[in-house]
Amino acid sequence: MALTHELRTQAVRLLVPPIVVADPTLLTSFRAALLLGLRQVLGGDPDHLDVVAAPDPVPGSSERWVMVLHDLVPGGTGYLGRFADPHRVHELLTAALAVLVACPCGDDGVAACHRCLLPHVPPPQAGEARREAAIDLIRQILAAWQPRPIETIKRIVVGSHDTPIEMRFRALLLRWAKTKGAAVTTHAASYGDRATIRFPQAQGDIAWAVDPQVRLGGVQPDFLLTCADSEIPGIAVFCDSVRWHSSSQTNSVAADAEKRAGLRDQDLLVWAITHQDLDAFAGRLEGTAATTAPWCDDALRARFLQAARKLAAPGSVKPESLVDDPLSALVEFLLRPDRRAWESPAHALAVALSFGAVRKVDAAAVPAVVRGEISGVAPEPPAGDVPVVTGRTARGAVAVVERRSLHDVRAWLAVDDRDSTVGESEQVEAWRDWLAAGNVLQFLPPGRFHASSYSTVVEPSDAGPATAALPVAWQQIVDVSEAPLHGLVIELAGVVPLPVAGLEVDDGEHVLDLAWPDRRIAVVLGDDDDDDEGRDAWLAAHGWTVLPPDAGGVRAALNAASSGAVSSSAGGGS
Repeated sequence: MALTHELRTQAVRLLVPPIVVADPTLLTSFRAALLLGLRQVLGGDPDHLDVVAAPDPVPGSSERWVMVLHDLVPGGTGYLGRFADPHRVHELLTAALAVLVACPCGDDGVAACHRCLLPHVPPPQAGEARREAAIDLIRQILAAWQPRPIETIKRIVVGSHDTPIEMRFRALLLRWAKTKGAAVTTHAASYGDRATIRFPQAQGDIAWAVDPQVRLGGVQPDFLLTCADSEIPGIAVFCDSVRWHSSSQTNSVAADAEKRAGLRDQDLLVWAITHQDLDAFAGRLEGTAATTAPWCDDALRARFLQAARKLAAPGSVKPESLVDDPLSALVEFLLRPDRRAWESPAHALAVALSFGAVRKVDAAAVPAVVRGEISGVAPEPPAGDVPVVTGRTARGAVAVVERRSLHDVRAWLAVDDRDSTVGESEQVEAWRDWLAAGNVLQFLPPGRFHASSYSTVVEPSDAGPATAALPVAWQQIVDVSEAPLHGLVIELAGVVPLPVAGLEVDDGEHVLDLAWPDRRIAVVLGDDDDDDEGRDAWLAAHGWTVLPPDAGGVRAALNAASSGAVSSSAGGGS
């Protein structure tokens, strides 16, 4: 028998954004700031009070958290009752902010000290207390302070659709921008806060917009970063957690590979960020010395720096920027968004990855080499004239490099996506390397980088004859097209007119994988989710014929169009 008794005390709940709980630094710092404010307004150390974080879900919203100020004395001491008045809460926050702003530790170069936050932090968490983080959060709260009577905080609607990893990414990015003197503005949007970052003249006078959940055809990255300069490519940022991308519960590795390859084909940069990357970048903001990214071991780093000294063009970015943590590399690009400055260091990195035994294979057999390296079952590919080197990153992502010449290097970066292995510790570590190394290898010239998974690498039987024998214009179509189209393009080469790859129509709303705009014929991959206002509806309304990737059907449609059965009006609204 368990004997229990019930104690009643007092508590005050403060509804906070999920980012406060998702970011250990913010959680520790804000909790300590609340206790600091209590000390100031009560006139002594609040030994009888404590603050804890707790979930506070309501129907339709699971990402609700509260900070609970509660009394440790049974029955309560009566001190907390006053904080039902919003003016007293404002007084508490203002008092805490005054101490934090005036604390001399700001001049001492330490994150927090015994005069501000540290007396209110459990010793094991002392390393997570950040005076500046608490100041920034309290200032944001006070800047939007508009108290209104309400019966219960459950009536407060939390409108943000952001996940904690997305909110933390935005918070760290904006925090970094402020350290560079940037003017940062935010305002609410349909799927979380939209932000604008404008760097001062000393940092290039560059402006970036950070938009959440922008739909790009059939893909919706977590953020789209766009520059005011239209010549600078947009950046599709994906905040990838293991649970929702590479776990036994959710395996979306193949879909991620295909969708992100499609975005790169549209001349967008694709940037993947994980929880570990955010931790590394947060450490950098706090003054932790820079370390090489986990996917790059000491041997690869040494080869890369040696190759970069020989191959990197004058004026390129520092080679070290490519092997930094992914978020540090991203912000380096935001300050210097010149793809050409990143291209030759990326080329040097691919050269450094091609360290090992060289074998010459048929060009069409390279995908088989990639799959064999992933599975460990590597039948001898047909001999040919393409030199390849196989290897792995520090944590196991497959790297297969075609060394056609010193200046023509093509990199395949691949990871296992078979259900039998996804979610295992080794596969997860390789997946993290695959994401991070792909962030920088994508700066190779168009058609020379492929980020694939086991199931998305083109089978040798799908590849048809060696693509090296194709005319240059058709080879370029192969290089920029998704893998499922390679066989179709090879079969059509020289038989039908040259198509346009990645044609944008309807003012850029839709992208056609292959198109013959003068005959309004298109080949598209994937389904169209929106039947009323989507791609297929628009194409049908404007007289286009949409075909699957079948060579016979494409030839028949083009022949019919050339005979006048299909309108040959040019443009089609593209």
